[in-house]
Amino acid sequence: PIRPACIAKACGAALVLQRRIPMMGYEQLVAEARRLLSDAIAARYRGDLHANKVRQQAYADGYMRALGDAGLLSQRELLELVVETRRSIESAPAEPRIAAAG
Repeated sequence: PIRPACIAKACGAALVLQRRIPMMGYEQLVAEARRLLSDAIAARYRGDLHANKVRQQAYADGYMRALGDAGLLSQRELLELVVETRRSIESAPAEPRIAAAG
């Protein structure tokens, strides 16, 4: 079978594939951004491996960049979201930790 990418290259035109992708509402977009930010900040406070912290930060940064570039959230709204998320994580009670025996 001929793949759509091959047809697009052969024709020299962009090929638009029609798919049934459900669209996310504004609240869902903000909730997803908040979740990604929360994961990134929590990874930092948990002391995860550097690679894990960087990956979570990159996911959050990329998602927020896409929201900003698409005009769905302003820079001010994104900054407020970051501040809210950081405050909620920093004000959460710390989990008790058991010291390693030895």
